[in-house]
Amino acid sequence: MDLKGLREQIAGVSDDQLAEELVGAYQELKTRYLRRDFRPGQLEAGRFTEAAFRILQLIARGKYTPLDRALPKLPTLLQSLESADADVVHDSVRVHIPRALAAVYNVRNRRDVGHIAADVDANVMDATYVVATCDWVLAEFVRLFHHCSPEQAQAYIDGIVRRRAPLVQEFGEIPFVLRGALSARDEILLLLWQRGSLGASLDELDDWAVSVSRKVISARLAELERKHRFIRRIDGRAFITDTGIEYIESRLLA
Repeated sequence: MDLKGLREQIAGVSDDQLAEELVGAYQELKTRYLRRDFRPGQLEAGRFTEAAFRILQLIARGKYTPLDRALPKLPTLLQSLESADADVVHDSVRVHIPRALAAVYNVRNRRDVGHIAADVDANVMDATYVVATCDWVLAEFVRLFHHCSPEQAQAYIDGIVRRRAPLVQEFGEIPFVLRGALSARDEILLLLWQRGSLGASLDELDDWAVSVSRKVISARLAELERKHRFIRRIDGRAFITDTGIEYIESRLLA
């Protein structure tokens, strides 16, 4: 997805700072969701909604709550937007987008996204709902306020709402790479990306990387650490670095 171009489209109807906040939170939300890192991802949804509400304030009222001040309470905020002049302000700005954001905000604040005491784990369904709603909100901003060709706007919208196939599926606690024809380096890195802060031992990687031999895994780990700095090995476990995350996400998630 062309994030720079997307920021430019949003900045055209708001300002650079709000566009950066909105798209930055959206990018992190989507990345966390793909990693199945649901709780931090939904925290980013809160940041997304706060930026989006400020953009709506600016469109509907000509000014917005500064970023260093708290937004009004949700009922007040919704009423203020809905009461904007309907002859001038689009219904999506007054009603549809605010209500979608309110639903995301309530999932973020009222369902305590960890669900520690729940009998049935709701993290997946909540995160899926939140991501889909944020997709819709961002696409609606582009649809209504793009300042590019209709074809380019459609390409932005398609890129936002496109469903991405998962790269890794977990069976219990055992990850399995779903994309074939990867290099040994990329398969190892993808497994470590999925594991995040848990990392993995050589024995675990040998079990999980079904198309890579133990000897090759050992050699690639050394290369990934010493040459590329994509991983760091500590106490017998390998962990992906920020550089490795950037490589995976720009190569396989772009």
